[in-house]
Amino acid sequence: MTSETKKANLPLRIAVLVTLAFSVLAIVVHSVYGSGFFSRLLELTGLKEEERVVTSYLFTGESFAMAGDRLAVASSVGAQLIDEEGNALAAESFAMDEPAVSASEELAVFYDVGGTAMCVISREAESILCPAEYPIRFADASKGGYLTVVSDYPEYRGRVRVYNSAFSPLFTLDCGISGYPISARVSPDAHLVVNCVSSAGSTLRFYSLNSEKELCCMELGEQLILDFDFLQDGTLAVLTEDELFLADSSGKLLSTVELDSMVLADYCLTGRCALLLLHRDHTGSEGVLRSYSSKGELVGELTVTQDVYSLSVLGRQILVLYPNELTLYHEDFSNDISYQRVANSTRCLLAGESEALLLGKSGAELIRFRY
Repeated sequence: MTSETKKANLPLRIAVLVTLAFSVLAIVVHSVYGSGFFSRLLELTGLKEEERVVTSYLFTGESFAMAGDRLAVASSVGAQLIDEEGNALAAESFAMDEPAVSASEELAVFYDVGGTAMCVISREAESILCPAEYPIRFADASKGGYLTVVSDYPEYRGRVRVYNSAFSPLFTLDCGISGYPISARVSPDAHLVVNCVSSAGSTLRFYSLNSEKELCCMELGEQLILDFDFLQDGTLAVLTEDELFLADSSGKLLSTVELDSMVLADYCLTGRCALLLLHRDHTGSEGVLRSYSSKGELVGELTVTQDVYSLSVLGRQILVLYPNELTLYHEDFSNDISYQRVANSTRCLLAGESEALLLGKSGAELIRFRY
């Protein structure tokens, strides 16, 4: 090849090399920038714009729950159901000393713990003021539109009532020698599960909704059941101070997870995985976040060296509120993205896929995370 030919081909060679270089660069940028690590690095260096607050609105609230894509808010002065735009779809004014709320897709129940005030708001934003005859100890809104209420009842250790979404009674259980009912929920397959405590310890008792005859009983010896709920696939998750028990809807034990002598500080039992916050001792905030599958397998673990204000789980996503940031994780903690403007926030809730609500007594912010 002559020098003249080489010179003639030089622009073509340069163009090919430049094209190849840009192709390689595009692949590298796509693989690295698409990872959570690089996304997080851009946040910390200020090169990536923080996640945008889509909606901000004011209200007075002390207890919160997601009713599908709506926010249920309970306060000392009443109940509200709020949509994504901050509009109050329904509101009722009544006094509560210790306001609490539980919600499902179909309804939300607002009640005064230790008092008799109670209100139900449906998906259609229809509200019913339904004060109880005796002090309420616990209430739960379950999938399928079931409402379960645990209350005092004279000459018995307590009463458990199940209602449908129109607040018509379906089932009543008066508890005697079985123990004091602490909490109760309706399972995804429409069985009533009641947590009873007596001098012999805690038991979970199972009933169908058409008979007071006990179907079965799950006994855990002298251990005290702190709480129980149902994972996304219907698995029953039961927590004591020392162990996490996983069972099917009939109470058959599937798996047991020991907490390794750590202190249970917080938990969520309603996602694809059971999420536990475990501290190394009673004096500090250092510990671990662990997620367990419905089979009791460890899905992910994250070391925690600061306070955790709130946890929320939805599907495969985990939301954690720290003093200085709100962080969204995958269920195995392999990916994360954070939002830093969390001043005056005390609670967080996952409101949908990569959507979070930052909550305080004076209002909320709806945030959409972008990976």
